Amino acid sequence: MTESPELWRLSAVELHRRFREGSLTPLAVAQDCLVRLDAVNPHLNAIVVRRDERFLEEAEAATRRHAQAQPLSALDGIPLTVKDSLLTSDMPTTWGTPALRQHQTGHDELAVARARAGGALIVGKTNVPEFALEGYTDNPLFGVTGNPWAPALTPGGSSGGAVAAVAAGIAPLA
Repeated sequence: MTESPELWRLSAVELHRRFREGSLTPLAVAQDCLVRLDAVNPHLNAIVVRRDERFLEEAEAATRRHAQAQPLSALDGIPLTVKDSLLTSDMPTTWGTPALRQHQTGHDELAVARARAGGALIVGKTNVPEFALEGYTDNPLFGVTGNPWAPALTPGGSSGGAVAAVAAGIAPLA
């Protein structure tokens, strides 16, 4: 198996191709994803909730499915982040506000459920403006998210954490 030293630079399309041909595994990508997350997130604050253990377990399962040529979909094994304004069964959905710090519904929003059903690997939740209402990404619960190319600036909008995570190579999809 040939692996690139910079897996975080690969697109979702390239990851899918490499999984299919067997030159790369979802587990290797997930491990590299967490290394990249540790390296850049302290400077950016893009990811505000992590799920490392489950993320790696799900990557192992995706690796087994690919080894058996039975991926669930084209997304199987591809790392994905989810905005902190989308409901998730296993993480709080805070909308960046202290009042919802522990808000957990126990179910996934439809887009999240479909991504999981297709085998996408959810890294964690990305930062949003409080209630996703501002044109910059800052909130009283998690603070500001920095732009990967100019960390003193925010990437803006309700998907600021998601945009920063993809641009910085934390995950190829958000």
